[in-house]
Amino acid sequence: MDIAAERVEEFRQQVRATLKATEQLCASARMMPAQLPTPSRKAYAFLKQLDLMHLPIINKVAAIKSHTGSGFVNLPNSMEIRPKRK
Repeated sequence: MDIAAERVEEFRQQVRATLKATEQLCASARMMPAQLPTPSRKAYAFLKQLDLMHLPIINKVAAIKSHTGSGFVNLPNSMEIRPKRK
């Protein structure tokens, strides 16, 4: 999962808002996130463990500038290779 550099802060805010909303809903229901149904509990646990200060970021401009001339574009932190269009 790579995140475009220009969307990192938006992603962080969305994750934080989702965690806060989940915790508030649980508190109002007098329960803990660990008591959520399995899919919701797993989603909460996944979001909670994300290190929001060290996200995998892709800089699209840098990826385009790193064109090798061989018909491929080097994309940092990505396994994706696309042939150059003619």
